[in-house]
Amino acid sequence: MFGRTDQYLAGAKDAGKRLVPKLKNQTIIPLELVQRISANGVKKSNNKPATTLDKIHELIGHMSFDDTVPLYISTISGELAYVNEGYRNLVSNCEYVGDKEAQGGADSPLPASLTAILNEVQLTRQNVFVEETIKIQGSPRQYRSRHFPVCDDAGRVIAVGGTYVDYTDNMQTLGHERLMQQRFRDFARATSDWYWEIDRDYNITFVSDRLMAITGMPVMLLNGKRFEDFGKLKTEIDGQTVNCESFLDGMKPFRDQLFLIENADEELVYNHLSGVPIFDSSTGEFMGYRGAGMDVTVNYKATRRVWKPLPFKNRWNIRLRNSPTRIFSSTWPRRNPKLLWGPKVNFWRP
Repeated sequence: MFGRTDQYLAGAKDAGKRLVPKLKNQTIIPLELVQRISANGVKKSNNKPATTLDKIHELIGHMSFDDTVPLYISTISGELAYVNEGYRNLVSNCEYVGDKEAQGGADSPLPASLTAILNEVQLTRQNVFVEETIKIQGSPRQYRSRHFPVCDDAGRVIAVGGTYVDYTDNMQTLGHERLMQQRFRDFARATSDWYWEIDRDYNITFVSDRLMAITGMPVMLLNGKRFEDFGKLKTEIDGQTVNCESFLDGMKPFRDQLFLIENADEELVYNHLSGVPIFDSSTGEFMGYRGAGMDVTVNYKATRRVWKPLPFKNRWNIRLRNSPTRIFSSTWPRRNPKLLWGPKVNFWRP
C-alpha cells in the first residue's frame, strides 16, 4: 500500500502527501514490545562506535515533545527506538484489531502495516497520513496518525517517527455538517426557489443550481458578479429600475423584491428576491446578504394577460363584480337612485 509502486503511480510530487485509506490492520505497536523498550531502554557502550539507535537517542535528547500526544520513533529497519508516555498510555488502553500474526517479517517485530509506512516514508522522504479505528476500552475511536522522516546531520533518513491524534469528536461534527449540507441540497432540488449569497461588496459568492435550470446560465459564471450584471431590480413590472447598491446599503431584510432576468432565449424571467443581512457573530461587522429567489413568471404573465388588453370600462366591470358592496350612481335622481352593481344586478351602462 505504501511501497514503491504507489509512489510512482501518484508521482514524486504528490507522494507522501495523500491521506491513505483506512487500514485493515492497525499500526499500533504491540504492548509487549513497548513495555520492553520503556523498561530496558538503550544504553550506549563506551567501547563501541555509535550505532543508529545511539544517534536516534542523541537526537531525541535535543528535542522537546508533548507527552500527551502519543509518539513513537523507529529505525528504518523496523527496530523500535523510543515511545513517550502518551504512546504507552494509548497502547495500554487499546484493543488490537486485525491479524495479530501480521508482522513485518523476521527482521521487524512491528505490525506489517506500520512496516509498510516506514518503507514509504524512507522512499519519499515525506510525511504519510493514515486514518484508522482503534478500540479504546471497548469503544471504537477514530485516530489520524502522521508518520515523518527523522534525519541525521548529513540529511540521511535514519528513523521514522509517528504521532497519533484522536479526532472522533471532530469526525462526528463533520459528519453532522455533511448531513446538514446534504439536507440543504435535497431541499434546494425539491423546491422551485433558488438560493444566493453575496459578500460585503455585494459580489455573489454562492448561487444554487436551480437558477441555471430557470435561466440557462451556468452558476459558476455568476460567482464574483453582482445582481445588476445579469438582471435588474424593479419597483414593478413597468416601474423604475432600482439601484442595487443603494437598495442593499440599507442592511435590512427585504421580501418579494422584483428582479428581472433574461434567459437563454432572451425572454424575461420574473423573480421575487428575499434576503437578510449577515453580520459577524463576534464583531458585529456586516458580511453581506443571504436569501432566496422565486420564479414568478407565470403569475406575472397571467396578470398582464388579464389587465392589459381590457379597456378601462371592462376593467372597472371586473373590479365591481368582485366587490361585495352595492354601488349606486351619484348622478341619478336621489328619489330613485339607480343601482349600478349588486347581487344579481348587471353593470349599468348609461
